[in-house]
Amino acid sequence: MKGQIITVALILLGHTFLTPAVQAIGFDYYNDHGVMSYGKGYWGDKKIIAQFPKMNRADLRLVTNISGERELVEGYIPTDEISIKNEEYHWVTDGRVILWRGKIVSNPPGTPTVDIASFQAMGRFAVDKYSLYFDGQRTESNSGASRVDLATLKA
Repeated sequence: MKGQIITVALILLGHTFLTPAVQAIGFDYYNDHGVMSYGKGYWGDKKIIAQFPKMNRADLRLVTNISGERELVEGYIPTDEISIKNEEYHWVTDGRVILWRGKIVSNPPGTPTVDIASFQAMGRFAVDKYSLYFDGQRTESNSGASRVDLATLKA
């Protein structure tokens, strides 16, 4: 009996050290019954965060990267991911709107609309010809002293 308790204790202790404390949580865009959704988790554990009835997952593509990097596979959208060591999100578009973390990026009233054609991103930062963005929010105008020199960023 004592030997069995020690064996079970060693198994549990080993499992504790071999299993990461926090695993990554994935967020993806997917079509479900004709509606594009952004959700957390997989299969039975899936939780819908946002739905976009007029959009199709097949139309999404990554926003142009400021660094000039291209998609490795056309139409492939990496999973947005949160772990204890990393947060990774991707700016995506269907050519009509920009999405960040399952939300449509839009500018406040009285500011120019998001310019899809000139929109470029690098990590959590993005820029179009009118605005600067961080974490999906417009932070300021892309003019005057705050104007971003994209050529310098690419170097």
